[in-house]
Amino acid sequence: MNYRKILGKIGERLIPVKYLTEIGIFLNKAGISKIPSEFIGGLFVFNIPFSLILYFTLLLPYLKYNMMASIPAFIIGFIILCSIEVFTIYFYLDIKIFNRVREIEDLLDKFLQQVSDSLKGGMTFDKALWNSAKVEFGVLSEEIKVIAKMATTGKDVTGALQKFIKKYESPIITRTFSLISESIKSGGKITDILDRIVIDLRETRKLNKEMKTAVLRSEEHTSELQSH
Repeated sequence: MNYRKILGKIGERLIPVKYLTEIGIFLNKAGISKIPSEFIGGLFVFNIPFSLILYFTLLLPYLKYNMMASIPAFIIGFIILCSIEVFTIYFYLDIKIFNRVREIEDLLDKFLQQVSDSLKGGMTFDKALWNSAKVEFGVLSEEIKVIAKMATTGKDVTGALQKFIKKYESPIITRTFSLISESIKSGGKITDILDRIVIDLRETRKLNKEMKTAVLRSEEHTSELQSH
């Protein structure tokens, strides 16, 4: 048994399978495919020597080597340390997920334009997806490749699109890929839908940019009035 399996076993003992599954989904949103049980086990094992160092160098001398008082304090400190690390990691991953969603939303119109152009060039939908999943699309490219692979192996494309929608729970992603999914199911002309979505996305971005500019100007004007 290698160290990864050992860490996995420790993680499984510490966290119920139900919660490990939820943690796995959360990590996947952040682009981390590592088995969550290994992650939890590794975090726990890492904290043991770290806590012992703190215990012998700081806590024990502070309590004047009173073992009766220091052992409960060590256990409480260990729990607090683990909790702080978990919340710090959660906060970091939450920001990472937010940035991934924003990146996908920002590149969506350019990507869909390429898909539409590929379809107009005579490609099938799965090949158009794969052909458009280029490096410059970053996270979106990674996600689309998963959908394209499912399509090329004969699996349900709409099912893959629904999984993608549920994964990020973004209104823009949900609306965009729901429309594409419905178009595939109904047998409609996908290029027309894609072109319409691209126009809507670009108009929405332009409107948001104008609103932000207006708010900034309003704030600058207010600060100028207050300074006078």
